[in-house]
Amino acid sequence: MQYYTFNLVDTSKTVVPKNGEKEFSSIINSAIAEVNAKLEGKAFTVVSSFMSGGRKLRCCVEILDYAITVCEVGKLINTELDGSYSTANIAETTLVRFDSLVDDAFNNELANRQYPDGLLNCDEYSGIIRCGHARENILKKKVIKKTALKNAVDSWPQISGLKEELERIFKDKASMFRGNPVHYMIEAEDNIDRTEIRNLLASCLVEQNRIMMKRITEIKLDTISSTSNERLSEFLDLQNGGIVVVALYKGFDSGDSLNEMHQAMDELVSLIKKKKRNVLFIFEFSKTAETGWKYIRTLLSEITFIEIKEKNLTNEESLSFVDKLATADKVSERSSLHSLIDESSYSVGDLKDIYSSWYDRHLCSEVYPAYSSISSEKHEAIKQTKGTAYQKLSRMIGLDEVRAVITSAIDYARVQSLYEKTGVASTDMTRHMVFCGNPGTAKTTCARLYAQIMKDNGLLSKGQLVEVGRKDIVSKYLGGTAPLIKEYFEKAEGGVLFIDEAYSLVDDKKGLYGDEAINTIVQEMENHRDSVVVILAGYPDEMETFLSRNPGLRSRISFHVNFRDYTSNELLSILKLFVTDSGMILDGSADPKLLRIFDAAAGQKDFGNGRFARNLFEQARLNQASRILRISNPSEADIKTLISEDFKEPNRSVQERRRIGFVIE
Repeated sequence: MQYYTFNLVDTSKTVVPKNGEKEFSSIINSAIAEVNAKLEGKAFTVVSSFMSGGRKLRCCVEILDYAITVCEVGKLINTELDGSYSTANIAETTLVRFDSLVDDAFNNELANRQYPDGLLNCDEYSGIIRCGHARENILKKKVIKKTALKNAVDSWPQISGLKEELERIFKDKASMFRGNPVHYMIEAEDNIDRTEIRNLLASCLVEQNRIMMKRITEIKLDTISSTSNERLSEFLDLQNGGIVVVALYKGFDSGDSLNEMHQAMDELVSLIKKKKRNVLFIFEFSKTAETGWKYIRTLLSEITFIEIKEKNLTNEESLSFVDKLATADKVSERSSLHSLIDESSYSVGDLKDIYSSWYDRHLCSEVYPAYSSISSEKHEAIKQTKGTAYQKLSRMIGLDEVRAVITSAIDYARVQSLYEKTGVASTDMTRHMVFCGNPGTAKTTCARLYAQIMKDNGLLSKGQLVEVGRKDIVSKYLGGTAPLIKEYFEKAEGGVLFIDEAYSLVDDKKGLYGDEAINTIVQEMENHRDSVVVILAGYPDEMETFLSRNPGLRSRISFHVNFRDYTSNELLSILKLFVTDSGMILDGSADPKLLRIFDAAAGQKDFGNGRFARNLFEQARLNQASRILRISNPSEADIKTLISEDFKEPNRSVQERRRIGFVIE
């Protein structure tokens, strides 16, 4: 539905005397009743107030039939009032604003209290928008000039897919709204970026008549889960011809929240399938909520989504990005800033963090040098607090969600120690974790770094990682499992006990050795609550089944970390890190071939992610060695450079035979 405010202005009308205002109100009331009867449910209008003795009327209208225009409604009101009013100041408005103006009309006795037959009778917006489950805004600008589009796209060098979609939008302009051929997914870490990208898309779609309204309604999946399916359905019907943004603000990974959110997702998906033609859906999220999107995407596989997402920036792009931030802050000397950009790839979030820390020091050392010594002390304290392990974790590719959860866990643990010092009661949360992810997604590496980070921050005394599997802690003999587990907890004292493929502990019959292992682990987690952190790791689906079987174990896990599969671009960045760390050079012409190899391998069962990238690199070094030996006098560049020819696309039979999808033979 469309909602508009407008004015009716008549400069020639005689001023209504004060004692005649009540009579004039009655005339307006009768006129509006006649107008609404003539509109036959295709629209509903009211005069909310009048000024200047009736020379100016403030009006609003709900349009259900898009063939009706605001000017036509204004003419109908003018005719019923026998006046010479002209329509002015037409502006699209929100549903809440329209409702407020209707209330004004009732309170001013300018309209009766009967809504026309239609969706507004259901009052669904009152149960969703006014409860904070959704919010509305109106687009303020149209995009017309190509230069404006180019400047907008150039301002987001880290966003892929946007430029191509804008080009598609402007290829064809419909004469009227015909339905939505595609829907959208926007993934970016910065909420401001997500909003601005969405508004740019929406403005272009309005310009090309792809949608009918400038009103954008945003719903939050974690809050509408308490809304009935019927109520949500009627609410979405109010958005016909417009845009509904589905904001995924959380990662729903386990426990009751997982079941609750999956139910909300399932219900929303069923409504999207029914309303996809008339309502344009845009899903917005950061990487922390990517699991929710993946779940929804599988359920909406028959709907075409254009994916607009944030990518990691190359070293050169990263320098350009921080330069723009420095330019905005009017900082010209940036050599110290540039020295911090020493990796081949960065996420935008990392770059903003780097710049923020650098600018804080710049303020103290350059703008206000009286604070330079304090700035230096603070910088050293930060370095000591986080340590080199944290820096390594910060530089790892494609682990934004992982870093966010681990950082939260560290912050939580540090605050507990502050609580103890100040006499504040601590929480019941534990420091234990679940790592869910496919092979090669850096679970063990992150566990090792986490252990060291906890030591660097004084939260664990030793920071060692003790890695075990079923074969290490489940005895062949009844009664022998508990002593083994206790032994490994003692080895992990002051560090992290990493239990890989934890679900394998319960592969046997219920009540036997596996359950003995779980019961002992739960007990030892309590016994070593403050001195050992337990990380349970494995495949996502199996871990969820495993935790569902053991509610006592689930209740002791406070942090759930999802390690998603790497994208092809991320795998390319990882491979380039292997190349750089080995002192070699990768010829740029190899990039297209490598991306093709990664794309093909990712579709194979049990794809090895980072392991695949490492094996591909090592295979390339073997191939390069054979190639160099065929050169009579190889130069230094020949010896150090890997070229496209060195990378062989693995055949399917090998991929199917080996878990990693690629093997040196």
